[in-house]
Amino acid sequence: GGTHGGTQDIMEQRLRVAMSITKTLDEFHYGGVACNFLSLDHIILQWTGNDIDGRYCSASLINLSRAVVFAELSEKDAKEAIRKDLNELGLILGALFSGESDVSSDVERRLSDDVFSDFDEANNDDECD
Repeated sequence: GGTHGGTQDIMEQRLRVAMSITKTLDEFHYGGVACNFLSLDHIILQWTGNDIDGRYCSASLINLSRAVVFAELSEKDAKEAIRKDLNELGLILGALFSGESDVSSDVERRLSDDVFSDFDEANNDDECD
């Protein structure tokens, strides 16, 4: 890692996000399922680990109402469903690395605000007696 909150750290975090999304999609395809509609709105990221170099990103895909099972498709349609998922993944990754996506903005916010260790500040209640 580089300096906390620096450009190198942001790019490392974006790379971890990209790898996690790609791995999750690969697991779906290996399991015989295509999402059939992949977008930023359908990706949930979860970060674990304590220090900048030890954070791990896992991606979950939600809203799978358009998902298709390969076993129910012709080979041609299954290949087309995979191609569609990969095209959509390419658009998501392009947005991630260009800095034009909510995912990359969220990564930058997480790094700059360090939301992982500042829970006390976020939960500070100023009660009046």
